[in-house]
Amino acid sequence: MQLQLSRMVFPCLVLTFLAVLAPLTVMGADTEAWLPEAELLGGNSEAAPAPTAAGTEILVYDWNKPLASYKGRYVEGITPWQPNNTPVRNNFDWTAAPNFANGTYQVRLIIKKMRANDDFRMIFNHWQMISGKLAETNFGNNELRISYRGAPVTRTFAVAVNKFISNHTWDPHHFAPFSWKVKRDIVGFFFPNQASTPPNNKISQGAFPIDMRFTIVNVAPGHSFSGWGNYP
Repeated sequence: MQLQLSRMVFPCLVLTFLAVLAPLTVMGADTEAWLPEAELLGGNSEAAPAPTAAGTEILVYDWNKPLASYKGRYVEGITPWQPNNTPVRNNFDWTAAPNFANGTYQVRLIIKKMRANDDFRMIFNHWQMISGKLAETNFGNNELRISYRGAPVTRTFAVAVNKFISNHTWDPHHFAPFSWKVKRDIVGFFFPNQASTPPNNKISQGAFPIDMRFTIVNVAPGHSFSGWGNYP
């Protein structure tokens, strides 16, 4: 009985996920546009350019502003409704030398202030379109767990890029394999609040506004991180 229920519910969850991608919160600005997937993410699967200068570490993402309310996903990347949005940073072919596709994400999350104490988690996603299909890879299910109790919280940790989970692995019908050769259309984080999320992992609506800083740096294989002092 449980298996039959899963078969019925799972396709609905996937379709719902694809639909809600449209009204993303883009750097704090909401959009009401409900766009097809290809239009949402630019609709191309062109290979990303090779890097013009290959350093040993690159900035991937840097959110540094308050979140006024729970609004879905907080992303960087040019979209049809936000043509002046911050582009995806260092959006080249990561499989080219020095091979950032096998690098290490250095992650810093600072919760400066929240309206209420809370325990919750976050997920960081990368989205792209490949041959008309959405491709996605993410991390954060275990790493991005936060407990706020009135004082500022800072979390720093490292996670290997090649350990990220591609949605293609569990749903090859709806998702294309994620490729670091291809441009990332948007990147960003969200607070999982779907029914399947355990209650102690959901953020409370009363916790907003949240003043936070979320920064990710990718360090190439065989190199050491220069330190957070370089990212004030």
